[in-house]
Amino acid sequence: MTAVSLARALAALEAGDLETARGAIGPALAAAPDDPSTLHAAGRLALALRRPADAVQLLQRAAPRLGLAAAWSDLGRGLNNLRRLQDAEAAFRRALELDPADAGLHDRLGHVLRSRNRIDEALEAFRKAAELDPGRVRAWRNLGATLLAADQPEEARAALLRARELDPDDVRVREFLAASAHAAGDLATATAEYRALLGEHPELADAWANLGMALQDAGDLDGSVEAYRAAVARQPADSVTRNRLGDALLAAGRPGEAMASADRCLEADPGNPGAIAAQAVALVDLDREAEARDLLAMNRVVRAVPLAPPPGYASLGDFNRDLVDFVAGHPSRRYEPVGHATRKGSHTRDLLGGDPGPVGLLADAIRTAVTGYIGSVSLPARHPFPGPVPADHRLVIWAVIMDQYGHQLPHIHPAAWLSGVYYAELPEDVGVQSGHEGWIEFGQPPDELVHGAAHPVQLFRPAEGTLFLFPSYLYHRTVPFSTGRRRVSLAVDVLRRA
Repeated sequence: MTAVSLARALAALEAGDLETARGAIGPALAAAPDDPSTLHAAGRLALALRRPADAVQLLQRAAPRLGLAAAWSDLGRGLNNLRRLQDAEAAFRRALELDPADAGLHDRLGHVLRSRNRIDEALEAFRKAAELDPGRVRAWRNLGATLLAADQPEEARAALLRARELDPDDVRVREFLAASAHAAGDLATATAEYRALLGEHPELADAWANLGMALQDAGDLDGSVEAYRAAVARQPADSVTRNRLGDALLAAGRPGEAMASADRCLEADPGNPGAIAAQAVALVDLDREAEARDLLAMNRVVRAVPLAPPPGYASLGDFNRDLVDFVAGHPSRRYEPVGHATRKGSHTRDLLGGDPGPVGLLADAIRTAVTGYIGSVSLPARHPFPGPVPADHRLVIWAVIMDQYGHQLPHIHPAAWLSGVYYAELPEDVGVQSGHEGWIEFGQPPDELVHGAAHPVQLFRPAEGTLFLFPSYLYHRTVPFSTGRRRVSLAVDVLRRA
C-alpha cells in the first residue's frame, strides 16, 4: 500500500497535481513515517506548496539517508527560501559532490553565492552551468546579470547576447541587455532598447525605472521624470523609484513636486532615508533653510565613538594593522568601481559575506555602539528618524582605501537607517592642512541637486580608532587630500530590513 501511495504521489508531483499528491502522501507517511523516499516526496510537496520550513524538516531526515543529489538539492532550495544561505550552500555543494555534471545545481549554487555577495564564486558557478548546458538560457542570463553586478558590462553583454540568441523573447534578458549598455556608457543604445521593450511590455515597472535612470544620465530630466512616474504608477509601493523620481525633480529645479513626492514616500515607508534627504534639499531650494537644519539635525545625530581594543588584542594599533592588512589584500577589492562614490581609491565588497577575519570583531563592536546610539539620540516626536528599527542589527561592512587626492562624492545610503565609518589608518597630516583635507563632511548634496542656495554643512576630523555613526539620510563626502599616504576606512550600513 505504501509503495502504491508513494508512486501515486510522485506521479502527481511530476504532473503538478498538488491536490492528488497531498491525498496520496498522507497515507504513505502514515504507513512509513521514517522511509527516506517517502520523506523526500513529502518534502518536495511542501516545497511546491510554499511551506519551506516543513520541507526542510522533512528533507533533513531524508537527504543524508538517500544519498541522492536531488534530495540535497531540494533541501538546498528549502534552506534558500528560509534565507539560511550558509546551510543552503552546504546542501548544494553536497548535491554537486554526488552529481557534478548537473548544470541546474551549479546554477542554484550560483544564486546562493550571489546572495551572500561572493560574486567571484557565483560567476564561477554560473560559467560552469553554461559550460555544462550551453543551450540553457537561464545560465547565460544569470551569468550576464552577475557580470553586471561585478562591474563588467562588456562581458555581461556578450553573455546576454548569447541568451537572446537562444530565446529572443526572454523579457529579463532584454532588460539586462539594456542595463549592460547603460553600464558601458552607451546611453543611446540603452534608451532605445528600453523603449523597444516597453513598447511591447508597458507593464514592466522596473524597465520604466531603468529608462528613467538612462534618460537622467543623458541629461533628459523631463523625460526621466515621466519615466519614473510611469514606474511609480505601476508599482506604487516601490520607494526606491519614488526616491529616484524625487531626485530627478530636484535636479530639474522642481522642489515643490519633489517635496510632495517625498511626503508620499514617507507616508508609505516611514523613516525612508532617500525621502528625508530629498525633503532637506527641497526645503533649501524653497528658501526654508531653518526647517532644513531642523530636519537634518546634524548637531544631534552625528556621533563619534572611540572603540576599545577587541578581545585578543593588546592595543587598538595592533587591531588596526590587522584590519588594514586584511582589507588591503581582499580579493574583492576594485579600483574606482562603477556606481560607487569613491574617486582615486579602491573599494571592497561586503566583508561579512565570506571569512570576515578581524572585520568580524569590528562588527561586534559596531553592534554594541549601535545599541548605545539608539539610547543616546533624542529627537522631536515629529522627526522621521529613525523610523522602524529592526531588532536584529544586520550589518554590511566594506573597506575604502584612498590614494593621494582620494575622495568620495556626496552620497547617502538608502538601504540603511544608520551608517558609519571606522578609521583604521590615516595620513599623519589629515586635518593639519587648510581646507579640511581628508575630513568627513555632512550636509552638502551632489552638484546636480544644488541650484545656488547654500546648504548647511558640518565637518568632522577623523581619528584612527574612532567610529562615526550617523543617519543614512545625511549626504556625506570625503574632502580630497593631497598627502601621499593612503587613507583606510571601513564603512558600515545597519540595514533597514533585518
